[in-house]
Amino acid sequence: MKKRLLLLILILLFTGCSNQKLIDENKIIKSYDESFEITVPSNWNVVDNKGDLNDVANIELSNKRNQKYLIAITESKEDLDMSFEEYQETIFTQHESNYDVKLTNKQDTEINGNKAKYVEFKTKFKSTNVYMRIYTIESQNYYSQILIWTTYSQKELVQKEFNKIIDSYKETK
Repeated sequence: MKKRLLLLILILLFTGCSNQKLIDENKIIKSYDESFEITVPSNWNVVDNKGDLNDVANIELSNKRNQKYLIAITESKEDLDMSFEEYQETIFTQHESNYDVKLTNKQDTEINGNKAKYVEFKTKFKSTNVYMRIYTIESQNYYSQILIWTTYSQKELVQKEFNKIIDSYKETK
């Protein structure tokens, strides 16, 4: 009986350590067109089918088990006839309409040396309260918008993880 209990405890300890190791390890994910990359914990994955989260996204990631999601939409500056400020205003206004919220407290930031602005807010998807951040980023050749979200109850738990993921986003070509 004592041997079985000891074995069970060792298995639980080993399993717990290996799960933590999976969370601590990171992997680099390239965008569909390979123009961008982002680093995420190893328990995040590219969605099963392109377009599962958004039809025009260049990156679609999820950690389904923990209900965390990310999409990045990139647009060539060459194709758009607008400044970064105009792009930001367009994106934020569009999302105010999409999520029926007023996006206030937009904050300037920098991501991998690139100008960026973000806003975070609470919204509702079907019957679920959602915590979401929307970023706009200007890189050398592109404007990007990144949406990253989870259930609202996890808001405080995901702050560092979300920051680390977003800070790793970069243009690669």
